[in-house]
Amino acid sequence: MGGMINAMRDRDPALIHQNPALFNKEMDRRAVLNYVDHVSDINAGYAGYVQQLKPGRWGGVGFYYSDYGRIPGYDEGGNPTGDFRASENCIAFSYGHELNKRLTVGATAKFAYSIMGPYIGNGPALDLGVHYNMEEKQTQMALVVRNLGFQLVTYGGGKREPLATDIQLGISHRLEHMPLRVHLVAHNLQQPDITYNQFLPNRNILDLGDDNQGARGNTLGDKMLRHLVVGGEFLLSKNWGLMFGYNHLRRREMSTDARKGTSGFSWGMTFRVERFQITYASAALFPGFNMNHFTFSFKPGDFKVKKSSTP
Repeated sequence: MGGMINAMRDRDPALIHQNPALFNKEMDRRAVLNYVDHVSDINAGYAGYVQQLKPGRWGGVGFYYSDYGRIPGYDEGGNPTGDFRASENCIAFSYGHELNKRLTVGATAKFAYSIMGPYIGNGPALDLGVHYNMEEKQTQMALVVRNLGFQLVTYGGGKREPLATDIQLGISHRLEHMPLRVHLVAHNLQQPDITYNQFLPNRNILDLGDDNQGARGNTLGDKMLRHLVVGGEFLLSKNWGLMFGYNHLRRREMSTDARKGTSGFSWGMTFRVERFQITYASAALFPGFNMNHFTFSFKPGDFKVKKSSTP
């Protein structure tokens, strides 16, 4: 649903990756496996598990990976130096506490490890989340602060780079007379203007430096829309739903002026079969290239073989 959803509670344990305050009793003893087929040979995945520690308190563990495949290497003069691999891994431990029937808080402690050819970088990070549930109005709200932390080991002993801190607000609402649940997320609120411009000022050449020169000619409305992700879910039955989403920042940064296509739009479906909850989603990055998500959620305890009693 646009790549972000931080206010909707569900039984899928992968949601705590978006907001550690989304723990709920339906997640108890559930596991999740996620795979993302990205562009070219890039792929990513997530595995997680949630368990209730005591009434109103939950713990979770998760492991993330991203594999960027083989990348051609070149020196400063443009001479090939051979291929290298790049990947990122992260282990996360989450905790959630339901303070009352409306308010839940949560936190995720993470440690990320990155490899880029011969260079290594790593560091700790922290996610904090708050979830407020107005069940009688079928409305949920969230506040999330992601990636508070620092770089412990820098690439090649260079300067420390800031983590991608992201402050988010979110709301989810189930319409009263329609089987539709809508979502809205405002992200990167710590930075008013998140427009990116890759060209040097007044020159139509790429800027290969470290400084973002800022964009020119973007309206205030466009800058505001870049902070918003909107999505929805048609609840067709208890076991089946259709999802859609739109990410304006992704559309503006990934599409071309000549052909925008469906860049920024996403769609998917979720359904329950026997012991599994299966979700598939497809997100258009730029014309002709989609990112595909596959998620399987289940209770490992459901697969235990019961001992037969003999008379």
